[in-house]
Amino acid sequence: MTRETNFQATLTQLEELVSKLEEPGKSLEESLAGYEKGMKLLAECQQALQAAKQRVEVISRQGDKIQASPLAPPDQNKETD
Repeated sequence: MTRETNFQATLTQLEELVSKLEEPGKSLEESLAGYEKGMKLLAECQQALQAAKQRVEVISRQGDKIQASPLAPPDQNKETD
């Protein structure tokens, strides 16, 4: 399974879980178990998005060449105290 497929599958699971949690009639225990599972799925999605963000490249044109360079995180551009 590719990273994108894994991300999509995890996101789908999270969306389905949210829909189920929004339905009335859940016990407190069921709601808490669903919330816990949802938070784990959310963490997996956030990790996948962070990994994708790190792979993003900025394409800049320099003369006749196109050069790809890694995208610097915003905090690298700030001065440290």
